[in-house]
Amino acid sequence: MKRKNVLVTGIGQVNYILQLYSQIGPESPNYCFNSLNLRSFGNIHKEKAKETFFENFEYEFNFSNFIHIIQSLWGVSTDRYFWKHHRIIFSEKGLRFLSRIIPVFKEHIKAYQLAKFIDEKTATDVIHLHFPKQEYALFINYLKKEYQIILTYWGSDIFRINNRMDHEIQEHIIPLSTFITVATPEIKFALITRYGSGFEDKIKIARFINDWSFYELADKFMQDSSWESAYLKKNEIPENKKIILFGHNAFKENNHLKFLDSLKLIPSEIMEGFHIIFPLTYPADDDYVKNIEHYAKDIPTTFSCLTEFMDWEDMVKLKLVSNIYIHAPITDGLSAFLTEFFYTNNLAIVGSWLPYKTFLKYNIKYLEFDNFDELIAILQNLSNYSVNTSLNKDIVEENFKSSIIAKEWLKVFNELPK
Repeated sequence: MKRKNVLVTGIGQVNYILQLYSQIGPESPNYCFNSLNLRSFGNIHKEKAKETFFENFEYEFNFSNFIHIIQSLWGVSTDRYFWKHHRIIFSEKGLRFLSRIIPVFKEHIKAYQLAKFIDEKTATDVIHLHFPKQEYALFINYLKKEYQIILTYWGSDIFRINNRMDHEIQEHIIPLSTFITVATPEIKFALITRYGSGFEDKIKIARFINDWSFYELADKFMQDSSWESAYLKKNEIPENKKIILFGHNAFKENNHLKFLDSLKLIPSEIMEGFHIIFPLTYPADDDYVKNIEHYAKDIPTTFSCLTEFMDWEDMVKLKLVSNIYIHAPITDGLSAFLTEFFYTNNLAIVGSWLPYKTFLKYNIKYLEFDNFDELIAILQNLSNYSVNTSLNKDIVEENFKSSIIAKEWLKVFNELPK
């Protein structure tokens, strides 16, 4: 039987894309996986991308090509979705929409030509689109050939839609899809709530693939803790304090400032017993980091703001020395950072609003809080909370291994119509 060509496109985060296809590629004899414009792989991971994908296509439309622009203008200007885009901008901005006419034309021309490239140059049978926001998904509107299409939601692409066109493009392409994958039942519910239940049969649960490098290193450092004192000293982390890790990046959606405001309510004699660590390694937002440091000045304890890139060893050691991890983003999918922390058997305190029934289903133990007032009450009375986290490591190892999650994805591809 002829192998089907799968074109992988959309967002290109290394920590997910390469892990997924390096796992399922060798187990999928009926499919050949190629990538398109996943440039955020960066130079470090290009070699891994060459190993993972049969071909890595790159395409960028050149606006100096006058013939292609004329050709695109006809295709775009006769498209109903293009005019819907203009109507929405006009309804939102009134006559100010005039300033958006050229940018919108450019956006659609690029999508039109990208679709033309896929149709004519890639011999694609299946398109696997990750993170279907307008920026990545618009080209689907202009495809001329018939494809099987898999849309994969990561979480924030449905929970944090704050752009009308992101909503519109998803509503437009969902009927065109063959399957839709989500990491959790909560994301499935969010999709159905937003777009209706007519496509429910298309939705498949397939979790994120975890890079097992973290877990292998964690095993090593958990067996021999002789490194710990030197690590704390090198990073100026006091040994005699309870170490609290908060958040997993420098996005404001992690609620760093709300957390700091809440800490001001804790009596100083309790606060002095904590050392707070903020991992802020991406994105590179100096202003936001300075804002965090400014807020922290009024709080009577010590802080670390980590802004330098951390390799796997640094990340493992950071999580192992942290007595507590507080996870409180506005929304989330199924956090790999939190899953890794569970593996340390240390205590995680997690916002109850986050869609984590999957963790509860596997009986992973952690504390929940409904709001920051409740979080502060927990931190002030930690001795009153008894949570047995000693089995978390075994549960993660048994249920979240890459090889186990890969089976969920293999099932998706195996169920595609022949």
